[in-house]
Amino acid sequence: DGGGVEGDGGGNFTDCYFMHTCQQYRDNRHRDSRVYFLSLQKTTSYLVYNGVPFLDDGVTPKGFPARKAFCDMGTDGGGWMLMLCYNRNRMNVEGLNDKEMPLDPVDVPQCWSHMYLKGFSDAVMRTASEVRLYCTSSAHDRIMHFKTSEQGVLGLAKRGVSQWNQASWWQSGVSPLQTCPPPPHGHDTPWNQTANATHCMNHSTILPLGRDKNFTVTTNFQVESAASIYDGLLNFPFYDPPYHHWAIRANGRWECDDDFGYHRETHHQVWVRSSSPLPIIITP
Repeated sequence: DGGGVEGDGGGNFTDCYFMHTCQQYRDNRHRDSRVYFLSLQKTTSYLVYNGVPFLDDGVTPKGFPARKAFCDMGTDGGGWMLMLCYNRNRMNVEGLNDKEMPLDPVDVPQCWSHMYLKGFSDAVMRTASEVRLYCTSSAHDRIMHFKTSEQGVLGLAKRGVSQWNQASWWQSGVSPLQTCPPPPHGHDTPWNQTANATHCMNHSTILPLGRDKNFTVTTNFQVESAASIYDGLLNFPFYDPPYHHWAIRANGRWECDDDFGYHRETHHQVWVRSSSPLPIIITP
């Protein structure tokens, strides 16, 4: 159940159906947070399960293209795919990598890349229904961790185009989330789960919702000096000037709910979760 099949670039199937998203694996009882193969096989609909074709022997699945992705099966019900991860120490001057999916939520170099969904998978791009953002900074002890189903933010994750990015996108449909410490390497507990729930911490940053009526969110589309049309989730996609920003090497700045972050350690993650396909009904 859920074994891997190497085909044209790798492949996967569970009960002889294509697994296009992390959510499909989660729906099929996969509970380990790790790297999975996601099928790139195009179909007429990704909201139903599509059977894997077999060779003439009726036993051997045909090869099909697939790509690796890291799936978080624990946080908020699981089914999240990691699409952006930068864990930066203060001395790191390396450029960004937009050619690969990050394959680890913490460790560099696997946590030093991003890829917008349009360049990764037609299935994930078309079925993505939620985006989750996480970040920390050595400048303070606050944690940003929230999810949103806002269509504008989903559009940024899908294409990375920040044109028309609106402040309202970052303040509607936002749900703060808990953050649990990652387990040590070699431990059986999946990423972002812990046996002691008292170690979990709540979302505590000023962004994106603010703490008082004077809070104002601005975006990279609304201010010309911050505009970067093709890097929607990197260069100040939302911030409260002048003190609170989300920035990933934006003008040399690395920031999580802070400012002037040229020489500090930051950790940014962006995850997406897809809608579940219709369940398969098996009649006895």
